[in-house]
Amino acid sequence: DQMLSIANNRLILANEEKNRQMLITTHDLKAPFAGIESNIEVLKYQYWNEIPESVKGIIERIDIRAHMLRDRINAILVLGNLKSKPVDQLNIEPVEISRLIRDIAETLQEKAESRGVSLHIDISPVAVDSNREQLSVLLSNLMSNAISYSQENGRVYISSASTEVETSISIKDQGIGIRDDALPRIFDEYFRTKEANRFNKQSTGLGLAIVKVIAQKLKLRLKVQSEIDKGTMFTVIIPRKAVTNTGG
Repeated sequence: DQMLSIANNRLILANEEKNRQMLITTHDLKAPFAGIESNIEVLKYQYWNEIPESVKGIIERIDIRAHMLRDRINAILVLGNLKSKPVDQLNIEPVEISRLIRDIAETLQEKAESRGVSLHIDISPVAVDSNREQLSVLLSNLMSNAISYSQENGRVYISSASTEVETSISIKDQGIGIRDDALPRIFDEYFRTKEANRFNKQSTGLGLAIVKVIAQKLKLRLKVQSEIDKGTMFTVIIPRKAVTNTGG
């Protein structure tokens, strides 16, 4: 038992060091991509009329790729920081769910409008004891996914239900849906179905992995229901009072 405990501790320390090095390397990549995007902005706003059409197409493709890689870098950093932050360091406070959802919806409104997707919110005013920042990231990822994988001019419904002990938040889209055989893997890092990859090529493949890590840390439950070509509904079940955490 002692040898197993020592080996386990070594594995934990090695994993923590691996995660730390990954975060350092990923963070260092942010500056070069910021430089690429800045130079593209200069080309677009100062020299665009002087650039041949054939070159403009190349610049546009570079711009799209740089944005995709920047989003992936940010997602990796978020996921790494979530994994490395001890549970006992989380600030648990009363979070008013209705206000939080509406704040998130406001930040996603431009994205929704660009795809012709309308957000329909029916959230009762209720407070839960949780970490506002991480809960916001979780719900934002689910709502953003619902928009990304909705058919154009579709609708996303965000609703809630509460008991004395828990509150559930459901996010339902009218999108492409998820195959039954893929459902067990959707929270794996970088996993994407063939349908999702064709429909949204700009996904980082980390959004639901982030959702899973946050749910584990905050002791939330997740449920998923989906039907191909009909849509998907994610339900987040949140304890009204904070659950004592015993691990990360």
